[in-house]
Amino acid sequence: MIYLSSDHAGFHLKLKIVSFLNLEKIPYFDLGPFEFIKQDDYPLYAQSLAEKMKDEKNSMGILVCRSGEGMEIAANRFKWIRAALCNNKTFAKLSREEDDANVLVLSAMMFEDGEEYKDIIKTFINTKFKNIKRYRRRVEEMS
Repeated sequence: MIYLSSDHAGFHLKLKIVSFLNLEKIPYFDLGPFEFIKQDDYPLYAQSLAEKMKDEKNSMGILVCRSGEGMEIAANRFKWIRAALCNNKTFAKLSREEDDANVLVLSAMMFEDGEEYKDIIKTFINTKFKNIKRYRRRVEEMS
């Protein structure tokens, strides 16, 4: 399962992501927000996503805020989350292959006009962890 959430600054990109996931027939669960509320705070949405993922070992997440930094920091407070802010396909691929990232964080500012976020999402979802000794060791050290 892919869990999806944003704060107010990422709300409009989240709506585009929902449309994209539906079009691609990629299963997801939208954790909100479901309407634009300027007072939404990213730590609460990152926590909600992390809690949903806690007992689902193979689940993934997508978080969106203005810069992506706030969501990344908030999500990484949870020991079972490895959130990666990825603004291109290369970073998405490396975050999965080498760091076994399970949450993709996107910056709404980076994708106001473009649609590169679609390729980033596809790359993140479809890339597998390179389960080799040095990468396993590093992921275990983070846990």
